[in-house]
Amino acid sequence: MSKIRILIIEDDVIYATKLEIFLLELGYEVISIVDTISEGIKQFYATNPDVLIIDISLEGKFDGIMLADKINADQVNAKPFIFLTASEDNETFLKAKMTSPSAFLLKPFEKKTLQFAIEVAFQNFSNNVQPMNTSLDSSIFIKDNLFIKKDKRIIKISISDVLYIKVEAKYSMIYTISENYILRISLKEILSSITTEYIIRVHRKFLVNSNKITEFDLENNVMIVCDKHIPIGSSYKKWVIDKLVYLK
Repeated sequence: MSKIRILIIEDDVIYATKLEIFLLELGYEVISIVDTISEGIKQFYATNPDVLIIDISLEGKFDGIMLADKINADQVNAKPFIFLTASEDNETFLKAKMTSPSAFLLKPFEKKTLQFAIEVAFQNFSNNVQPMNTSLDSSIFIKDNLFIKKDKRIIKISISDVLYIKVEAKYSMIYTISENYILRISLKEILSSITTEYIIRVHRKFLVNSNKITEFDLENNVMIVCDKHIPIGSSYKKWVIDKLVYLK
């Protein structure tokens, strides 16, 4: 489990500081605060944030919109971003809306509205990328990470840290080295969301991280993942072996 990493692009020192304080209190990590479009692009690629908060107006210009356009143009590295603005001008809003921001946050803001904006941003971005994803009330998969709402905040789990997943009807148990999670998400939704090749299906109820497998017992159709015996379904046995040979 790791913290959500946030990049702030804001040229008003007071609001930048307020954002940082609120985000830290909410349990997020602020990886950088910059005040220009050039530094925003540089830090975007250097730090690989989970979400960006972008002031629409930087140094009196609509550079925040230009920055959003540049981020959107890179479909491989695109991330959810929140537009921060003090303007209620309809024309400005329409220009900003054309960039498809994941959420808006109007100045002045409070900690609760900031938290809501982050949740909405992840939900909207996820729906645009993977329409099969469930509500943030349970979980969201974005690229190689799983985002879970827990104790009024969002936590991030790298898919590479998952040991195995057991599915029962519309619920899934996600097992990691440090903690386990029960999520309201079906096997169909998981399979449509996880794109990493090393998460493989070995049974009608089990998915495993092939990098975490320590032993096979093909005679008894089981594999061992961190001392846990995972069954290999008879109809999956040949496919699993072929898949593991391919991954190696």
